[in-house]
Amino acid sequence: MLIYAFGSCIGYQIFMGQLLQYLMDQLLPEDSDFMEKFEFRLIVNLPIAGLILLPLPLKRDMSSLTFAGILSVIAITYTLIVLLIETPFYWKENRNKPETVMYAFKMDWNLLTSCSLVFFAYTCQLSLLPVYSELVKPNYRRIKKVVDRAQSFHMVFYLLIASAGYFSTFNATSDVVIQRDPLPQYDPDYTMLGAAIGICIVLFAAFPQVYNPCRNQFFLLCFNEPNFSNKQ
Repeated sequence: MLIYAFGSCIGYQIFMGQLLQYLMDQLLPEDSDFMEKFEFRLIVNLPIAGLILLPLPLKRDMSSLTFAGILSVIAITYTLIVLLIETPFYWKENRNKPETVMYAFKMDWNLLTSCSLVFFAYTCQLSLLPVYSELVKPNYRRIKKVVDRAQSFHMVFYLLIASAGYFSTFNATSDVVIQRDPLPQYDPDYTMLGAAIGICIVLFAAFPQVYNPCRNQFFLLCFNEPNFSNKQ
C-alpha cells in the first residue's frame, strides 16, 4: 500500500507536468522547444510540490477537503461537456483523412501503458479508511453505498470521456485525451485549455486523498495505532 501510494503521487506530478506543458504549448507556441526540456518540468513541478501538494496532505481531517472535492466534480463535468460538444467537429475534420484509422480493438505494447494508467487512476481503495472514518455512524452498509455510488459515477464519466476523445482523433488519440491539436478554425482552443486547468484542480484534490492513507499506514506500522476512525 505504501509503494502504491508513492507511485500514485509520482504519477500525479508527472501528469500535472504534462498538462501544464500542454497549456504553455498552446499559449506560447514560439517557446515550445523549451517546454520539452527537463528544465521546464523542474521549474514547474518543484513549486507545485512545495507550495500546493505538500501542505494539502498535512491536514488531519479529510472533511476539510470537501470544497476541493466539489470543485473536482465540477471540473470533470466541464471537461466531459467540452469533449462531447467538440466531438462532432473533430469527427468531421479527421474521419476522412488518409492517415486516420479507426480500430475496434488493437493489441500492442501500449497495453502496458494503458494498464498502468488504469491501475493508478482507480485509487479509491486507498481512500476507503479515511472516508469510513468520516461517516457519522460508520458501518458496512453505509460504506458500501458510498463505494457503489462513487464507482458507478466514475465509470460513466471515464467511459464517456474516453469515447469522446477517441472518436475525435481516432488513432492519433493521446494517452491524455485533452492533449490534442486544436481545430484549424479554433486555435488556440480556450475551452479545452480551461478543461486542462480543471483536470489540474482534480489532481490537486486527489493528491491528499492518496497520500493520507499512506501516512496513516506509516503511523500504524511505526506506532501500532489501529484506530482509523474517531467516530463511535
